[in-house]
Amino acid sequence: MPEESVYDSLQKEGVSRRDFLKLCGVMAGAMGMTSMPPLEKSGLPSSLDVTEAKSVERIAKAMETQPRLPVIWLEFQDCTGCSESLTRANAPTLGNLVLNTLTIEHHEALSAAAGFQVEEAKQQAMEKYAGQYILVVEGSIPTGEHAAYCTVGGRTAEMILEEAAAGAAAIIAIGNCAAFGGLPKAKPNPTNAASVLDLVKDKAVVNLPGCPPIPEAIVGVITHFALFGVLPELDKLNRPMAFYGKTVHDRCLRRPFYEAGKFALTF
Repeated sequence: MPEESVYDSLQKEGVSRRDFLKLCGVMAGAMGMTSMPPLEKSGLPSSLDVTEAKSVERIAKAMETQPRLPVIWLEFQDCTGCSESLTRANAPTLGNLVLNTLTIEHHEALSAAAGFQVEEAKQQAMEKYAGQYILVVEGSIPTGEHAAYCTVGGRTAEMILEEAAAGAAAIIAIGNCAAFGGLPKAKPNPTNAASVLDLVKDKAVVNLPGCPPIPEAIVGVITHFALFGVLPELDKLNRPMAFYGKTVHDRCLRRPFYEAGKFALTF
């Protein structure tokens, strides 16, 4: 794991302390944070155990002490729409996220390499960062007909997922397909598509459903784990409460009219 902290890399880019704190504020908003994870779970210095400490202050200290997070991103039965959603993130931008907070060690769509070279790079990254990387899975995993409906380098998606999941610190199932099976799992489900949770039972898995999920949710969860080493609070469907705890209906400005039974019957 690289020892250089996020703040160290920012300083090398000429980022001032003032701009650094602004970025911390943006990240707090992107992560939907109203409270911080318990210190005993995050592995951060005990000096941060201040009940009145604000989110931005804790994020700043985490960025000063935590190294950048390696990410392995796998794609199976998908349309790459979730990856495209991430590229449209603006709080922070994908560029800032990759350069300053993460090291994306493997992503087929974003990689300059191809073929056996990109597969070799993935294997090297998984060995180097075993037990430390976060695994992002995009797309459902076919298990029918000997799982041969989706293969990469002569290996089935199921085999690739099993290997990558074994060395991951945490797993994010991104999009409806990875989280719940999505369109490929719809009847008659010819490939016998499965979600990540259908196959991975011994690792922490976060579901980020959506077709695609909003980029703020993707950035928020990845950044949360990158800085604090723990996953955000989840609901019974393993979705982060910060982004899936309330519906659009709950937050609608016209909600009072609904509650009062005042409906527009004609237009």
